[in-house]
Amino acid sequence: MLDPWTRYCWVDSRTSLSLGYRQHTCNIEAVRSHAVHSVSYTLSRNETVVVEYIPDPTTDMFQIGRSTNSHIDFVVSEPEGPRNGRCRRKSRGSPSRTRPFMDTEDGVGPSTHIESAVSRFACRIHVKRDPPHTARIYAAGFDASNNIVLGELAVKWKSKGQMDGLTTNGIMILRADPERYIHPSCGTDGSVALPQWREVSICGAVYEMRDKRCVPTADNRVDEDNVLRDKTLIDLCGATLFWRSGSGLSETASVDDLRAMIDGLNLARFQCPIMYRTLRLSPVLKTTDFTKRSPVDPPRLDVRPLIVVDTDSPPVSPNDSKSEPYVYLNCGHVHGWHTWLAECDNSTMGRTCPLCLQLSSFVPLRMGIESAFYIDRALPTHCFNPCGHMASEATVRYWCSVPLPNTHNFELHARCPFCLTSINPEPVKLHFSGDTDLDTLFQLFTGALAASSSPSRSGSNSIPIPGFDDRLVSAE
Repeated sequence: MLDPWTRYCWVDSRTSLSLGYRQHTCNIEAVRSHAVHSVSYTLSRNETVVVEYIPDPTTDMFQIGRSTNSHIDFVVSEPEGPRNGRCRRKSRGSPSRTRPFMDTEDGVGPSTHIESAVSRFACRIHVKRDPPHTARIYAAGFDASNNIVLGELAVKWKSKGQMDGLTTNGIMILRADPERYIHPSCGTDGSVALPQWREVSICGAVYEMRDKRCVPTADNRVDEDNVLRDKTLIDLCGATLFWRSGSGLSETASVDDLRAMIDGLNLARFQCPIMYRTLRLSPVLKTTDFTKRSPVDPPRLDVRPLIVVDTDSPPVSPNDSKSEPYVYLNCGHVHGWHTWLAECDNSTMGRTCPLCLQLSSFVPLRMGIESAFYIDRALPTHCFNPCGHMASEATVRYWCSVPLPNTHNFELHARCPFCLTSINPEPVKLHFSGDTDLDTLFQLFTGALAASSSPSRSGSNSIPIPGFDDRLVSAE
């Protein structure tokens, strides 16, 4: 039992995940100083354990959270409130673990401000300055007073002389290796062995994802580390981050590649098999101009629950663009806008594909242009159902298999990374109509890529050829 009025400081020597701490009594005035980084574990009204952290010259610390305080390096905010003014809150494992539920349908009422579930000081990431620049994630971040305070009701425990704890809303990680999802392996019982979401503690220990407020024990602690590797997903309870490494991004499509893919598809002059119009994808790539912000302000990630550059344009009316491609989601046939065999001229639901006569939804086909979400450099041949964002086959299959936490509880669902729409687990293979054969299409893509690629990527390998048929003509 601790002396009710005794303060303890454990100095972090940053030498090991579990052995890098040693108990140490210190001056209470030093702990109260804003110049000292410390974590306070409140056990009761009269008992508090304080852990002091000392600077490490070999490590850089980056903090992520909702606060605009200068201590936060990357400010993360949740989506705006529902347009109809309605908001429902649902527990994420406990009454105090809440996150807003956003209605997706447009309403008639004014927008309503919703309290964000993302913590003001959500997490911190330590990156080694020396190669290979290992990055580790820890729950909670230091506030303006350089303190992390876990209140009396927070989940915390003492094990083997060391204090640790969890934040209220939790920091979850998922190492989403594409090979594990696109080509999952089966266990001894025939079940598919996929990575699981894990929760990270204040000290970086890794536990199974909790479904209620409970104290983690040795039974639910897993033998995993808190190292961030390429394609690790980080859930902040209201926002999900996608961690990419420089080496990982060098092997995936760049913005120049995506522009070349759009140009190549437009140069191929695919046609609507019904109206015989040439179809064109929009070449506009929207990006966020970070140069306009003040140099003293931290980068602000005003995004949907996944950190993305908002690239979606408003839906185009059929009367505004007759050349915009649409896709029947059940069969994958790509058309222009038409009203033939449609139950209603302006409806995109309950249609019948004129080529194969399948009942299907009819939605606009759009290019997913956030390059960080791609896992390869192949041509766009598939799209998500039902949003219609298209990407390479491996990219679409990957995101169709990765479970993302819901915006208001621990339920896991696959979502489109470009618009966060809940998607079906099976992607849609696209079937274009036209006379462009595979060799010609590949030459168009290669030429467009050479004309638009940056010098750093000009010597890279050309875009891989996907598994097309001999001709990209499905409207036989």
